[in-house]
Amino acid sequence: MKKFRFGIALSGGGVRGLAHIGVLKILHRAGIVPDYIAGTSMGALVGAWYAATLSPDEVEKNIRGIIMSPQFSELNSAVFREASGRGRIPLLSRIMGDVREFFVHNLSFFRNSLLSVEQMEEIIMRAVPFESFESLKIPFVCLATDLTEGKRIVIERGSLRKAIQASMAIPGVFPPVIWEDRVLCDGASVSYTPVQALREKGCDFVLAVEVQRQRRRVARFLRGIDVIVRAQDTGMWQLHEEELKKSDFVLHPQVKNVHWAHFRKASFCIRKGEEETERNLKSLKRALRIRRIRYLLGNII
Repeated sequence: MKKFRFGIALSGGGVRGLAHIGVLKILHRAGIVPDYIAGTSMGALVGAWYAATLSPDEVEKNIRGIIMSPQFSELNSAVFREASGRGRIPLLSRIMGDVREFFVHNLSFFRNSLLSVEQMEEIIMRAVPFESFESLKIPFVCLATDLTEGKRIVIERGSLRKAIQASMAIPGVFPPVIWEDRVLCDGASVSYTPVQALREKGCDFVLAVEVQRQRRRVARFLRGIDVIVRAQDTGMWQLHEEELKKSDFVLHPQVKNVHWAHFRKASFCIRKGEEETERNLKSLKRALRIRRIRYLLGNII
């Protein structure tokens, strides 16, 4: 009889994705360990660390070290500024729309990303000390966007470092990754919370952890670039919602108003992951128990 498989899908979201650490902490203490884990972007980094160590505390310690590294500080200084006279509130909440427009209209004519390939590889070398998927303690997959053929790609073998680099390659910020005959970038465009990947791996119960940014109503569009960006975002949101429907249980850590690059919010995001999981732990356990019973009865019948 096939073993019941429980999978966890971790979404992208930059620093918001650190809420996944808080989720894994509470689940681990409750004795809930997944049989499979899938991640996109930051969810891929957190998921890979957990799959390698099965220790949320070690995941937190190491990822905090990555965030405090000189390489990451360079990334923050490149994408992040603080507002003067307004405390330590990031200007990104006001200017990131213009940053994206800048990439589209100017930088994209001369280079394909804010950081160079060498800078990205230096960050990944520090962030991912595990060389292969085979070295992990539980099965893990990560999602990327295949720009060559315009489709989702599930990576589950080969270089773990390169796979994480591809899954985290945010367009315009990090360079795309050459993988065999493919050009790959951030998987969030095609699978923000990789539920479907776990279904394809035969998971019988999928817990989705999503940390999508706050969706705001926009009444006026004064520039063509605003229409283009909004249309692209709308398509991604709809795809995301359809994929979430395929999960059995969803956790929504309350981090939607945190900008993806505001890494000083790391502790806040981790705490919100813990709070959301504690709040829903009884319901999750009950849902898991019911699904296991149904699974066993189905096999007996």
